[in-house]
Amino acid sequence: MKKTLLITLAFLVSGFLQAQDKFETGITAGGGYFATITGKNEFSITNSFSANVGFYLLQPVFDKQFIESGLIYNFRKTAIDESFLQVDMDINSLEIPLLYGYKFDNNLILKAGVSGRWLVEKNVEREKIEIDGQLGLGYDLNRIKIFLNYQHGLNKSDFMYKYDNRGLFIDYGRT
Repeated sequence: MKKTLLITLAFLVSGFLQAQDKFETGITAGGGYFATITGKNEFSITNSFSANVGFYLLQPVFDKQFIESGLIYNFRKTAIDESFLQVDMDINSLEIPLLYGYKFDNNLILKAGVSGRWLVEKNVEREKIEIDGQLGLGYDLNRIKIFLNYQHGLNKSDFMYKYDNRGLFIDYGRT
């Protein structure tokens, strides 16, 4: 594991040193649809829409290639969908992506990578970090970039949701 991490860091550092273009920062905003996979417990979480806002940092490397990261806050309202228990929940999260991208013909962009996500709700207790794989295809319109992204949860991130005076264990995964 240490060897892989050191090789990855060496690759990133050499890429930053070889960069031909300027460092880029910007604001990101978007929306999405979350399909939730629940585990073997009795509670099912409804699928729902979300919105996100944040900023990104982009460093060009090796001609048309780039590395992108940032910080994104995701807003998501959902509910437990059971006839005997109706609980509306906020599953807001903080996300840090690490993406590698390639810019074709100066306008078409393809990027892929991973992101780490932490739930930041006050009603969420005892959680695990969620790791997502991400793939995106976009178009650069000079001042605005438009992307269609797909994220898929790579691990289950169960958590305890505090509801009134009890806790509900949620075995949670996201696509």
